Amino acid sequence: MRPHRKHTAAQVISAFLAEMDSIAREEGVIVIGTCNHPELIDPAVLRAGRFDMKIALPLPDADALFGVFRHCLPDWSEAILRDLGSRAVGCSSADVDAVIRQARAAARWAGRALTPEDLRKVFAPPQGAAIDRRIALHECGHAIACAALGIGPVRRILIEREGSGMTMIDAAPKHGTLADMRDRLAQIMAGRAAERLVLGDISAGAGGGPNSDLALATGIATAIHTQFGLGLHGPAWLGENDIQNLRDPALRARVQRQIEEAELRAGGILAANRPLLEEMADALMLCRDMDAGEANDWLERVRKGDAPEGVAAPGVVATTAPEGGALE
Repeated sequence: MRPHRKHTAAQVISAFLAEMDSIAREEGVIVIGTCNHPELIDPAVLRAGRFDMKIALPLPDADALFGVFRHCLPDWSEAILRDLGSRAVGCSSADVDAVIRQARAAARWAGRALTPEDLRKVFAPPQGAAIDRRIALHECGHAIACAALGIGPVRRILIEREGSGMTMIDAAPKHGTLADMRDRLAQIMAGRAAERLVLGDISAGAGGGPNSDLALATGIATAIHTQFGLGLHGPAWLGENDIQNLRDPALRARVQRQIEEAELRAGGILAANRPLLEEMADALMLCRDMDAGEANDWLERVRKGDAPEGVAAPGVVATTAPEGGALE
């Protein structure tokens, strides 16, 4: 009889844990592990005493990619290599190394030396400048709202290849109050608000998969009412099935209203910082990758808190509250 897959996996994990515990008793031995999908690792493997330190390694930034190009092409000028490093943001070091080897082989086949233009063609952004600008505005909107609301320091902002972007923050510890959650909702919705403010419309960039802005905002707004005891159902815990919970029309209306109000609030913050938003987005388009220091230089200019009186937010019209109570 073929063993059950889950049983086999449990046996493998148990054997691995036994080996790890045995190694831990050996003096001077350090175990280093790597994984592309840490979310799939059994929690027992990651507990203290087995793997004590956990370090996330995102794709290399422009400076790291410059180092890769300098190692592979030591005779080229720094200006050319930094330009290529910026163009290659979103690629791994292995991707860059492979492209250089392939381009060098193609040039050799053509009977000539490799040129910067050969690599610029390969690392040219696949999307146009207009799409890059929308992405830059979206990500800088997140960063500015983050600074204005004290969410935490911004660690990195980048325009990725294939028409996407990312803003990485180190979230500061919070009390978990309703005000804290509303701040977080505004920061999440600020990318969409930035698009609306400057471009006059919105894209689908805030939506998509379970890690998208809209998914995160919906999860927080729903949890306010169904898990945290801060909303519609009072001090009750209704489980983690958001899809099931959102079938309740009253709850769904409140969640939608909170997300719309969060976007309105973010729009007001960005309207008060519009020159900064547009200048920062232009700078991001040029470098395609801002580290913490560069981002902080821009974000020091942020006007803190909500928009002052008289500053108009973009035109998002929130739905009316359903009968029977306030939105909280």
